[in-house]
Amino acid sequence: MWDFYYYYASCILVISTGSVLLSLHETIKNHNEIRRMARYQCRVRLMEPNNTTREVDSTDLVPGDVVVVPEGKNLPCDLILLTGSAIVNEAMLTGESIPVMKSSLPTVDFEVYSEKGCEKHTLFGGT
Repeated sequence: MWDFYYYYASCILVISTGSVLLSLHETIKNHNEIRRMARYQCRVRLMEPNNTTREVDSTDLVPGDVVVVPEGKNLPCDLILLTGSAIVNEAMLTGESIPVMKSSLPTVDFEVYSEKGCEKHTLFGGT
């Protein structure tokens, strides 16, 4: 009668061990993917004060730089849309299933830019 309990205990041990190993593998894979995404860099066109552009690495960007947003390309930085409009997929951030329309920031001299009130004008990195 007790012989069958060893089989059940062995089966539960094997299944539990397999489940833990699979979960560990997925966690390591996700961690490596996040690390790869954090180190993503690309070439972007930077606008100069004299209205010319030059190619720079995205790691050289600093707050206040004006860049040309290429169509269909992910950029590893948050941007404010100064002119034009864009349709972006923010599903990774918000969970929305449809792309979101972004419009250019209105020119108001007396307000300081705040990310909280300007979501419709901000392009978030990776979207």
